[in-house]
Amino acid sequence: MAALGTAIGRNPLLLMVPAAMASSFAFMMPIATPPNAIIFGTNRIRIPDMVKVGFIINILGIIVLTAGIMLLGGLLDIDPQYMPEWAK
Repeated sequence: MAALGTAIGRNPLLLMVPAAMASSFAFMMPIATPPNAIIFGTNRIRIPDMVKVGFIINILGIIVLTAGIMLLGGLLDIDPQYMPEWAK
């Protein structure tokens, strides 16, 4: 992500921070999180049900994360138009 940000002339943090945070959006499968495994272990929910709901939660998470980094990026010193010295 850092190389892509540098290649397109944008602050690499604009891509790196959301990618790192999005890696924790694993809501679709039983092995994703311990609570998912516990619920799946009760045999009251099937994998297709988890995938349907998890997909929606993942999409919403990505939208909120992207909007948040664009709106609140200034607090993290992430300016999309500014290429930091360390990234040049």
